[in-house]
Amino acid sequence: MSGVDWRGNAPSWDQTRPQWQKVRNERPIPPRESQQTIWPPIRVTAWIVWEHDGLELIDTTAHLYAGRDVQVELVDARREQIKWVWLASQDVRRR
Repeated sequence: MSGVDWRGNAPSWDQTRPQWQKVRNERPIPPRESQQTIWPPIRVTAWIVWEHDGLELIDTTAHLYAGRDVQVELVDARREQIKWVWLASQDVRRR
């Protein structure tokens, strides 16, 4: 079955996703003492590799860095949720 109802309506993409997908390229949270604040936050494009949906380029902001890792903000407006993700610096570019 394709997921289309008798009226021909397909469910929205997030109806079958009750929770966040894992970010496959997420890095471990570095020790607090190694984290440095970025002020003001920098506008970036982040390469996010989702567990099921694959690669997505997201325009966001970077708020912290530690060594070669950068913390970026992921916003899910539909659920009014914010998630902070650490990524390798190679997965983040300034806009």
